[in-house]
Amino acid sequence: MKAMKNIDRYDPAAPFEPWITRICVNTHKNVLRGIARSPVLNFHSNEEKEHVLQSVIAPKEADYRELYDAIDRLPDKLRMTVILFYFREMDIESTAEVLSIPVGTVKSRLNKAKKLLKEVLTSEADLQF
Repeated sequence: MKAMKNIDRYDPAAPFEPWITRICVNTHKNVLRGIARSPVLNFHSNEEKEHVLQSVIAPKEADYRELYDAIDRLPDKLRMTVILFYFREMDIESTAEVLSIPVGTVKSRLNKAKKLLKEVLTSEADLQF
C-alpha cells in the first residue's frame, strides 16, 4: 500500500527493486519498533519467547536452522545487510542504496558479519563434540 501511495515519488530512471525494497525495509523497522513497545509481545525471558515461537505452526528449514539462528543473533545493521545481499540477492550497490549507506560500509558489514557467523558457528560446533 505504501508503494502505491508513494508511486509518484519513484524516479523511473532509477532501478525499481531498491526503491520498493527500501519501502519494505523501513516498514519492517517500523513494525519491529511497534512490537518492541507492545505489552502483548513483551516476553519476560528467552524461554517464554521460545515456548511461544515453538507453539506456532510453521515450516522449518532443519538443515540451515543453526545458520538462521546465528543470523538472527547478529546486530540489526549486520543482519539487514546480510539478508539483502545474500537472501534477496541484491548487489552491493543496491544494498547500499536500500540501507542509505556507502558501498564501503556494505562491504565492511558483510565482512564483519561473516567473521561473526564463522566464530559463532565454529564455537557451537566445537561445543557439540
